Amino acid sequence: MEITQEDINKYVANGGYLSYLSKEQIRAIPQEIINQRVATGLDSRFDSFSLIQFDSAIYVENIDQMSLNGGGLNMLSIEQKSAIPQEIINQCAAKGVDLIDFSEKQIRAIPQNIINQLAANGGYLNYLLKEQIRAIPQEIINQRVANGGNLYHLLEEQIRAIPQEIINQRAAKGKYLIGLLEEQISAIPQGIINQYAAKGGELGYLSKEQIRAIPQEDINQYVANGGHLSYLSEKQIAAIPQELINQRAANGDLLVNLLKKQIRAIPQEIINQRAAQGKDLIGLLEEQIRAIPQEIINQRATKGKDLSHLSEEQISAIPQKSINMLAATSRYSSDLSEKRIAEIPKVITEISRESIEALILYGSGKIKKEDLPANIFLNRHLRAALLKIIDVRLIKQYNKICKDHGYVDYVPDKVKKSFDKKVQEIEQVIIETMQKKLEEINTQMKNDEDSAIDDINKMEL
Repeated sequence: MEITQEDINKYVANGGYLSYLSKEQIRAIPQEIINQRVATGLDSRFDSFSLIQFDSAIYVENIDQMSLNGGGLNMLSIEQKSAIPQEIINQCAAKGVDLIDFSEKQIRAIPQNIINQLAANGGYLNYLLKEQIRAIPQEIINQRVANGGNLYHLLEEQIRAIPQEIINQRAAKGKYLIGLLEEQISAIPQGIINQYAAKGGELGYLSKEQIRAIPQEDINQYVANGGHLSYLSEKQIAAIPQELINQRAANGDLLVNLLKKQIRAIPQEIINQRAAQGKDLIGLLEEQIRAIPQEIINQRATKGKDLSHLSEEQISAIPQKSINMLAATSRYSSDLSEKRIAEIPKVITEISRESIEALILYGSGKIKKEDLPANIFLNRHLRAALLKIIDVRLIKQYNKICKDHGYVDYVPDKVKKSFDKKVQEIEQVIIETMQKKLEEINTQMKNDEDSAIDDINKMEL
């Protein structure tokens, strides 16, 4: 079925990834559709993870090279972005959308009252100009800090003007201290530092003297809350009760920096549970990892979890059907050897031009879900692109329903929850379809192997 520009326009309007389109197709999209899409606020700089940007070990063919540049608003031309009405840019800023791909002129035109509100709500200020950030009233900055908002991109003079009392209150709640000046952190009373640690606050911003002065009781609470151990002294780590370390291991918290004897004392049963939950194995001893039952290793692959730190023998023993599931659901298939990767069916690892065209036709409304090729359900990047289109369609229907029922400024919680439930149900259908098609692939692979073996057994001189 031939794809027309009208199909592409509808595909884009329904949330289709721009990374699957050519430059010519993108340039031909009517400005009105671009404006409508930007106005939804559903795109960001990282709109598309539709390509294997992190899994260099997996080969992808039949993809336009330009796709490697991303998939969101950054795919638009300068002219297309420049033509977006300032009103829409302002609306996006008010919603907290990352506008880093827009021009300085467009950013500069955002009203200061919107910027102030963004700052008050704890939004990221990364794309704003220095003069816009400088114009944010100090009162708003102080409130942002008091509420636990991040200090990223604030100016040094604004940070320096934050009252010490607010900084102390922030620390007492266990909130991050990143961005504060060294003298501000040094001025926090030790009693509050102890509270900060007990609530799991990141210790990396404190001085060695402040950390060493924390009572062991608060250190133990910090450990129980999953705090990083890299900032503690060997003496503080050695004093952690083994019961807490076992609890930490069971919760899936990081085990690095513990003493060898502490790690060795963790019961194997807890390590097995940790592995079954898909938690990382960093910090465990080689003999502990080797003692994990192969069945749990297989489950780990089936759930799409990290296989690093496992031995080559353990990974080699994972059944092909589990490896296929890993590749279909996770980026961790890059942990596999070249041989195991080569054994994964290409319908899972590759993105075909046929599938991209089918995705565009689905986004345009020309074909139904049942007409989509297996590649779209089995390749995790294509499946994410499909789910984006489905989500945008559902949001459009939801907005219309809300409007029809008079919900403009307020939508009842029951209505919101009902929509969330419906979205989850529909997304689950896609996951189940993926699982069904994967089972068909696994069955076909087994049948092919059995048939080849039968032919070999029939060989005669």
